[in-house]
Amino acid sequence: CEKIDEAQQKTGDTLKIKALLSGVKDDYLNFNELVEGESEEFTRPTGSDAPISKEIMIAYFTSGTTGMPKMVAHDYYYPLCHLTTARFWHGLDETDLHLTVADTGWAKTSWGKIYGQWICESAVFVYDYDKRFTPSDFLTLIDRHQITSFCAPPTIYRFLIKEDLSKFSLKSLKKCTIAGEPLNPEIYYQWLSATGLKLREGYGQTECTIMVATTVWTEPKPGSMGVPMPGTNCAIMDADGNLCEAGIEGELCMPVPDINNRPLGLFMGYFRDEEKTRSVLANGIYHTGDAAWRDEDGYIWFKGRNDDIIKSSGYRIGPFEVESALLEHPAVMETAITGVPDPDRGFNVKATVVLAKGYSPSDALKKELQDHVKKVTAPYKYPRIVEFVAELPKTISGKIRRVEIRETDLQKKEELNAQVLEISARIKEMREISGCSPEEMAKELGVDVKTYEKYETYGENIPISALYHMANLFKVDMSEILTGRSPRIDTYCIVPAGQGLKTERYPGYDFRRLAHKFMHKLMEPMIVNVDPAEGDPELVTHKGQELNYVLEGSVQVIFDDKRLLLEPGDSIYFNPAYPHGQKAMNGRPAKFLTVIAE
Repeated sequence: CEKIDEAQQKTGDTLKIKALLSGVKDDYLNFNELVEGESEEFTRPTGSDAPISKEIMIAYFTSGTTGMPKMVAHDYYYPLCHLTTARFWHGLDETDLHLTVADTGWAKTSWGKIYGQWICESAVFVYDYDKRFTPSDFLTLIDRHQITSFCAPPTIYRFLIKEDLSKFSLKSLKKCTIAGEPLNPEIYYQWLSATGLKLREGYGQTECTIMVATTVWTEPKPGSMGVPMPGTNCAIMDADGNLCEAGIEGELCMPVPDINNRPLGLFMGYFRDEEKTRSVLANGIYHTGDAAWRDEDGYIWFKGRNDDIIKSSGYRIGPFEVESALLEHPAVMETAITGVPDPDRGFNVKATVVLAKGYSPSDALKKELQDHVKKVTAPYKYPRIVEFVAELPKTISGKIRRVEIRETDLQKKEELNAQVLEISARIKEMREISGCSPEEMAKELGVDVKTYEKYETYGENIPISALYHMANLFKVDMSEILTGRSPRIDTYCIVPAGQGLKTERYPGYDFRRLAHKFMHKLMEPMIVNVDPAEGDPELVTHKGQELNYVLEGSVQVIFDDKRLLLEPGDSIYFNPAYPHGQKAMNGRPAKFLTVIAE
């Protein structure tokens, strides 16, 4: 209620009626009391109170998969048009108990829980789960309540097929439908194998009722959305508004010859946004913004949002096909395919992957997934970039927000570009200090002058070996080129005895080859004897970095606000800019090795 009251104040007090389903609050009507006080006989409003079919009945907010949400206005014909949803696609009648998995904040609730189902006289099953979605709960509900019709987005089915379906009967289920995102063939076949039921896909948008579907009289083609629904006249069109031949990719569109006489079920427009409305309703065509193609039998195959199509090395790559290939691999629970800008290819294909139970991220698994896509699709479609994540960004309706992944990657790339330009500037500055010319540096690195100049200008594709070689030439640590700072510990790091990095002497390996790291640097190793009679030491500070390794006795390393006890074999590496000192403990002399490096 607080949020509603706050919104009412911000909108100029335009809200006139507020009601509560439960509880009592000032300025709010009691809904239950109002219902009890009304007659059981419905009197249709007349005159100015009568609803007009072409007035706004409801407004939805779009999911915002490719941008900010918009208000989608529908008229009073809209509920009636969902008759095709419930009868032709769900296949419902008065004998059914139907369950659609959808939050009430999603237009899919209207699609699957209210209008069409009630018109078809089907009972509607509602399950309110407050906590995290649990797949086994839904399977148990289907068995317990003998649900006959089930509709859910692909995300839900992905979780269901990962369960042990042999533990559930599911005998009551007769009809299974899927919508919200494209149906990957692998999900179709696994569900069919486990239940014997064919998944029938449906396609529509917040802006319309169902446009394309595998209806009750249509044989499913796994991976296809189905055929255009009666009354929609949906077609695949090119950028000039011409019909595409079978097999040719275009945009899924709906002809709208008369804007004032729209196909029933199509939205009235974006509320208070005429410019956005004109952008999708132009030249007698409603543009869905979805790329697709039609086969010889008239089935429509989804390619991806126009915003999601990846153009790489001259190829147009739809995310759906690559996602479908990855989902066939047992390690993949969910995935989203996006494009990452690349100077050579235009875009690289990137897979953001949520792993199934029992799998952990690794370079070996990454290569395995890449090889799998090459084998299932085509070599040029494989994801050159694979990122493992705990979850994918989604809308409230469960649709993957690829736009958010792209924006995050773009931000990371911009930050990386800034860091690379800083590296280029440091390389140029260090070269000038060293007195080398670009030609001399190019010769030292074994590259042509133009390539080296790119290193100083764009930081473009600098090999790690070149950075290593430049660090030696400039007599600095490589980290100084990469970060602009000498390698230095901020406070301290303790390594207990026996827990340090294990090293082995390989035959023929000369450890003196590491000496170049300390060229032109001050290193002072010392053995320090500490007498317990001296008590607390005077705390000192100095430049550089310091290592203490305890040889004998117990040593307490003292900082301003800390006292750290080290036993033989323990070591501490710290920044001596902090006031520090060492003290022998337990009444016995102590000895430690100290190395101060600057």
